[in-house]
Amino acid sequence: MKHSIMTYVFVAFLVVIGAFNASSQETQSAPMVVETLFEYPSAPEEMQDWTERNNWLVENFWKPFDFKQKSVGQFQLDHAFKTWTYPMRFANKEVVNKSVDKLIATLAKHPTLLYQFTRSAENNIYGSQAEVWIDEVYVKFLNALIKCKKISDIRKVRYQSQLNSLQNSLVGSKAQKFDFIDRGGKSITFSPEAKYTIIEFGHSDCSDCQIARIHLETNQKLQQLSKDNQVLVYFIIPDLDNENWVQQVSDYPHHWTVGASDSVEEVYDIRLSPTFYLIGPDRNILLKNVTADEVVNTVIQLLEQ
Repeated sequence: MKHSIMTYVFVAFLVVIGAFNASSQETQSAPMVVETLFEYPSAPEEMQDWTERNNWLVENFWKPFDFKQKSVGQFQLDHAFKTWTYPMRFANKEVVNKSVDKLIATLAKHPTLLYQFTRSAENNIYGSQAEVWIDEVYVKFLNALIKCKKISDIRKVRYQSQLNSLQNSLVGSKAQKFDFIDRGGKSITFSPEAKYTIIEFGHSDCSDCQIARIHLETNQKLQQLSKDNQVLVYFIIPDLDNENWVQQVSDYPHHWTVGASDSVEEVYDIRLSPTFYLIGPDRNILLKNVTADEVVNTVIQLLEQ
């Protein structure tokens, strides 16, 4: 999946990068050097604790940045923001939240920079090409951008849509209702029950979705839990465009709830196909954007406790 563990050496290398080069093979001219916006800070050498070093980097990364600039190069800002995300993965959550809040408070005074930083956040912690997704941080940027009166409504449209789906589906938040049509043609409203619930959002003609579905279907423990009604399993197609979907899901387990919805993406964050959610008995979202194996192993472990 998106989240990967970076080694200490790799992180240390990235946080001291000063510039990166690109050369033209066609002209064989001198390499073009694209300078970074500022010199990226490095944690003090005497600071040996891993978490402490990453906390320091998260807190101090943007100190050399000149916030008096009206705008900056977007490519350079993307590089800086991406570098900042590495220590962010290993720092304490409270430190990350406090540092992001402080940065956004500064950016609120500079609308153009706020817009540029939000674009960089989209590229590096939300978008399809991002190495890591950090939804709770991205939501902070989205909220700030939407609230900024000096940023045009036209620029806010895409971000408002992202905010709507993310706010409804953050880990720890209450799982929301949504409408769908089951394979029998009946209109149903999903409402989380007081049981562990696995939802796979995917397409019936998607090979990755089929492979993930088979992982669930062939796990004997999960299937028994599903048959015993201890775990509810849903397979939901997030559109109604495929007229053959009912036929394509005809062999899915009869004790699963299978359906299609043309409105669920307005409620749930579905960036991957498939996308998995695990909802707990308290109706809160426990996991999202994990693999089939992760969601299955987690629910089995929770029930065996």
